[in-house]
Amino acid sequence: MWYLKGLKQTKTDLVISSSTANNIFGVNKRSFTRALQELVDLGMITKSIRERGKSPRVTVIWEDHGEKNEQKSKD
Repeated sequence: MWYLKGLKQTKTDLVISSSTANNIFGVNKRSFTRALQELVDLGMITKSIRERGKSPRVTVIWEDHGEKNEQKSKD
């Protein structure tokens, strides 16, 4: 997700199709769906399905975690 967000240089939600996930990461639709749900369960993203048959809209909510930890260790 973070890779795609960087590629698209967006600060808004991502709309990611399973075919895009397959082309970039080599994962099938079922694996993509399971991976998204795992990231939701971990609190790293939020996901909403726009309409049946449409690609999910993903909001990355856990992107600066590593940078925050580095800053705390420097303080």
